[in-house]
Amino acid sequence: LSADVWLPATLRASAGSHFLIPVHQKIGFTELLDSVPDNWSICFVESGSHKTKTAAVPYHEVDFSEPMIMVFGRESQGLSSSLKKSVPDNRKTLHTFIPTIKTT
Repeated sequence: LSADVWLPATLRASAGSHFLIPVHQKIGFTELLDSVPDNWSICFVESGSHKTKTAAVPYHEVDFSEPMIMVFGRESQGLSSSLKKSVPDNRKTLHTFIPTIKTT
């Protein structure tokens, strides 16, 4: 399952950034990788509760000036380990997370 990036609630949450960057959905991960240059990094983004065991850094520490593909995990389940393992060895990968605030 995936979320519809064009739902009104999603557009509001993104503050309109959908209209400033290319957004792809319903495309296979391998097909997506094949569509961009090899020197682009793959940035896996997950919520704070699904931080990867790989060296993940908070999103505000990532250098977003490099060309990259950002792959977002679902808030409730994160990204699958098989997807993360499917990246070819010649690709640079980054692992970042969006910190969450615990409420009582």
